Amino acid sequence: PTVRYDKHAQSYRMWYNSFLHSSKPKASGGTLYATSQDGLTWTKPLSSTITWNGTSQRTNLVLLADADPNRGVMFDAHEQNASRRYKAFGSF
Repeated sequence: PTVRYDKHAQSYRMWYNSFLHSSKPKASGGTLYATSQDGLTWTKPLSSTITWNGTSQRTNLVLLADADPNRGVMFDAHEQNASRRYKAFGSF
């Protein structure tokens, strides 16, 4: 997992990876997101909807890729565009 303290939000942010099975015929890797005020108790914000075995459900999944879940997230403090400061890297 990637864990980062966000001083502006005064909370921790975590991105972690998991193998997921979707409606696709092969296994997919997912990157999920959680937040914490103290770094010990985590909340998983439900930010997206995915279809799982024919049922739609809300989830904290932020990225679904047809590859091993071998990804990380970094914060680019030099990026001028605030919406592009968090960057993913790894296998997709």
